[in-house]
Amino acid sequence: MAAVESVHREALVALEWQRDGTYALLYRLAGDDAEPLEAVFADRADVYDYDVIDGGDGQLFAFVHVGERETLSELLAIAERYAPLLDPPFRYTDRGVRVAVAGTEAAL
Repeated sequence: MAAVESVHREALVALEWQRDGTYALLYRLAGDDAEPLEAVFADRADVYDYDVIDGGDGQLFAFVHVGERETLSELLAIAERYAPLLDPPFRYTDRGVRVAVAGTEAAL
């Protein structure tokens, strides 16, 4: 998605780790044209299914079912093991993704 110049990732609003290791993701994006984004999804073998919805006022929402990402699975395994809460949305910044984490002192 980062390669699509007409679309800017604002946030990963929801993330669900599926039992088969894949992920169901909901992104909130800034942009007016879904076609280039849909072309990227259609071209990727690791994207199993997707739907891009025009939210109006320059917002798009992308529902994407993707294959496993090793780094993300490692992060989610830590969250599962120690039980902190990952508080979406996860915001995209110039430096990466900002994730808010909450939990007991022992969990953190």
